[in-house]
Amino acid sequence: MSGKEHVYKLYFYQVCCGLVSFLCREIMTPTTSQVWKCFQLCCDLTEKYCAVDLVTIDKRTGKVIILVREEINIEIEHNGEWKFV
Repeated sequence: MSGKEHVYKLYFYQVCCGLVSFLCREIMTPTTSQVWKCFQLCCDLTEKYCAVDLVTIDKRTGKVIILVREEINIEIEHNGEWKFV
């Protein structure tokens, strides 16, 4: 490997490390209560033949959001309590 290739690989590595650290700061981690309740609700929904379209976390509030079809929207609070929205 030439010196120029080594510099490019090192630069690429540094850019990737910076991107990963930036993304890790932006990603919110759900609480254990949210994870268990989300799993339970998704299992209950799929047992009733409802396909879960999206599971995500709201970056503003930290609530887990489950979208099922067009009519079912569920929010899971930090403590695991949930409600239809």
